[in-house]
Amino acid sequence: MDPQSAIAQVKRAGLFRTQGLIGGKWMDAYDGKTFEVYNPATGEVLANVACMGKKEANDAIASAHAAFTSWSKLTTAERSKLMRKWYDLLIAHQTELGQLITLEQGKPVAEGYNEVLIGASCLEFFLEEVKHCYGDIIPQTQADRRMTWVLMSMIMWPGSVLVLYRLLPPLSGQLNLNDCSYLRTSMGVVGAITPWNLPLAMALRKVSPAMACGCTVVIKPSELTPLSALAVAELALQAGIPPGVFNMVMGFAPEIGDAFLASPKVRAITFTGSTAVGKMLLAGAAQTVKKTSMELGGNAPSMIFDDADLEVTVKGLNKQKTLDFVILFDVISVLSVSAHHDHCGIHDKFAAALTKAVQTLRVGHGFDEGVTQGPLINQAALHKIEALVEDAVSQGAKVLVGGKRHSLGLTFYEPTVLVDVTSDMLISSTEIFGPVLALQRFKTEEEAIHLANDSNAGLAGYIYTENLRRCWRVAEAIEFGIVGVNDGLIPAASAPFGGFKQSGLGREGSKYGLDDFLESIRLHIPSYKFQLQFIVGSHLPISFAVLCGSAVHMHIYDKIGMWGVLISVCLAQFVWFLNSVVLLAEHFSVQCSDNWALLEENGLKLMMARLFRTCRRSVPSIGVVTIMSNSVHNPATGEVIADVPCMGQPETNDAISSAYEMFNFQDTFEAPWLVGMCTEDFEKNEDAWSKVTAIERSQCLWKWHDLLIAHKEELGQLITLEQGKPLNEAIIEVIIAAGYLEFFAEEAKHVYSDIIPSTVADCQLFVIKQPVGVVGAITPWNFPLAMLTSKVGPALACGCTVVLEPSELTPLIAFAAAGLALEAGIPSGALNVVTGNAPDIEHALLASPKVRKITFTGLSAVEKKIMPGAGETLRKVSLEPGGNAPCIVFDDTDLGVAVKSILWDSAWVWPFPLKEQ
Repeated sequence: MDPQSAIAQVKRAGLFRTQGLIGGKWMDAYDGKTFEVYNPATGEVLANVACMGKKEANDAIASAHAAFTSWSKLTTAERSKLMRKWYDLLIAHQTELGQLITLEQGKPVAEGYNEVLIGASCLEFFLEEVKHCYGDIIPQTQADRRMTWVLMSMIMWPGSVLVLYRLLPPLSGQLNLNDCSYLRTSMGVVGAITPWNLPLAMALRKVSPAMACGCTVVIKPSELTPLSALAVAELALQAGIPPGVFNMVMGFAPEIGDAFLASPKVRAITFTGSTAVGKMLLAGAAQTVKKTSMELGGNAPSMIFDDADLEVTVKGLNKQKTLDFVILFDVISVLSVSAHHDHCGIHDKFAAALTKAVQTLRVGHGFDEGVTQGPLINQAALHKIEALVEDAVSQGAKVLVGGKRHSLGLTFYEPTVLVDVTSDMLISSTEIFGPVLALQRFKTEEEAIHLANDSNAGLAGYIYTENLRRCWRVAEAIEFGIVGVNDGLIPAASAPFGGFKQSGLGREGSKYGLDDFLESIRLHIPSYKFQLQFIVGSHLPISFAVLCGSAVHMHIYDKIGMWGVLISVCLAQFVWFLNSVVLLAEHFSVQCSDNWALLEENGLKLMMARLFRTCRRSVPSIGVVTIMSNSVHNPATGEVIADVPCMGQPETNDAISSAYEMFNFQDTFEAPWLVGMCTEDFEKNEDAWSKVTAIERSQCLWKWHDLLIAHKEELGQLITLEQGKPLNEAIIEVIIAAGYLEFFAEEAKHVYSDIIPSTVADCQLFVIKQPVGVVGAITPWNFPLAMLTSKVGPALACGCTVVLEPSELTPLIAFAAAGLALEAGIPSGALNVVTGNAPDIEHALLASPKVRKITFTGLSAVEKKIMPGAGETLRKVSLEPGGNAPCIVFDDTDLGVAVKSILWDSAWVWPFPLKEQ
């Protein structure tokens, strides 16, 4: 088939659209401007498409916002039914859609057809998965109080609470709530930005989970390949998707992106593209604190060991098709002996086999029969490939095949194999996005892991070996979100997709792909009987969520002597709540007592000694304790309680190094100033904290919990001293803080893996979880201990290590808690505490690539600085900047209950329940 015939067929199907879609209407740009879309294989203009900008994007956002209420109120079954019609239309028009992809993107038409199936499978998966995103009922420990956790993901409808309790037998027309519920609700408008390489599949992979959850979408496709996405939009309308639910604008990317970022109506941004653009979007999203999901790519190293089956390896690499990766080769493996291949000859044998396979690839127009490689997308991509190859050759690399433009001209480039590549060459660290294979030698398994990890990116990596132990060992050691063993990537909507480090944030696909479009609600309802109709409208939104994990997605191909498994390592996410969050205060006093009288002199001196010893431990690599100090005051009397060290960037960097070493390596290091101190607390650790078993981590957290409870009186007194709250509230905060440790001590042992049905007969998908790394935690002054354990507890439970910055107003309780953590057996370096110059400390946390997550509670102004800073190195962030909490009092309210609750909520203390009078 020729391109003109393909265009005619697409037009006859009514899928050739060139206008934007806003509010269910096809519209030109307001100023009438257009841009040209080219066929990269011929250079011919395919269409003139509306060139939209800020005004059109704002109108699309407004349309999506207006449609959100009605779309989110549909049941999941109703939304699923409409999306199923959309899926059926995609399958029915697979031929036209595949041809359109080939026309504007250049890939062989067979791959275009396959892309349609991949995109449609995402739609099919999420329209079904959304029906199985259940809420939870969490047991409570208080007899007279109940808390309803409504993790309302956008997939549930607002009547979810009613439905949940309608299932219970009514008692004389009344209902008695007994447990804590966890439901989900729609987030709002989602801005989606997609790339040119998979123009249809990427669009559907982003909009499917959002729309299934009840969100509405404004999508901006690449200006290079908008026609496929516009055809998808046309089919959405034909399927009956309501106007405004799915909107599409394309054209002037900076203006459209700025509109997404500036609008408070857009609650989430999902983006696939370059790392540079991703960082700009993260910085902009901080101004309105939007959720972000970033898939930013990167090279994918393939490690071929000396026991690899060369035939399987070449086929596996060929399956990846794009050849967009760096390949590493094992010359001498000192860790295994292979009976199949000579150690020193594996590189040359594989290079020869690979060259032979590459020479069989046929380059040409995507509609020509037998073509396996099309053109590059444009001249800029061609010039980039030429520059990378020229740089490598100039530094000693050799070209085995290809290495130049193809005789077809335009943007065609010959499939290329380079050998003798080194880490100093640009091609080893730059995303290639072209038909180039770069072969780099390594001598040991350790060197291969180092070469693979020596990059800011970490999307996908591949291992070729017949040693099952090695495949597990290397897969866990390399820092990649997707790991394939003896096979290329198998597309599966049920498997999570995403990377480590600067390859992005979040996961697309699988049940975890819904998380980026979810909001959580905590619903607190007293345990008295009330009429059923009072349930609706009683949601009080407060949410807590801590993410302390990274994801790896690994598949192992079924080969001789190996178990066929496809492993996917997903985000270890604790969406948590605590049974002991709501505690009954024995009495309530608004009077400020003389807190100094509460502490005995000896007890105070003992506590202070522990505080300052802990403070020094928090920076184990500095030679002397810093001379500068801050005074901590008692807010009730104005007196100085203590002078604590005023730390800054150098001490924070040392704390980060300490945490990083404890996370990664065998021993912790000792500082010279520790000589003469209590050495029993500084025994060397045989294992890194991340390698300690979950049971051992749980035991440490339990001991820490027990010590907090044992010292609740002293710790409560210390909180009252430096924070000013009444003593009974301070003691309750200690119990709550201990409750977080209790919960995560147990939860650490229940982080289970998943088994996912595979689309390939000889493979199986698993989901396992592993810690992120070093976590930077920043806590406020109002709950100095409870906020500490709520952030540190899940991180340590997951195997992460922590650098904690408590508020400079209330650091003493943090030092005391850290001292008890050491007594509990948490190793030195797993928990580090620095306090003093907040801007310097936070700058160090944001600047260090060793810190992989920031969790923050505090002022919105500070949060808006932290989020863009974290975006520079694309680390995970968990932010709770607070805000006012409106109380809605209806005419049927029990005024006594309302007054008591509001008094508590407005008193800047935790809203503990009052004892009934």
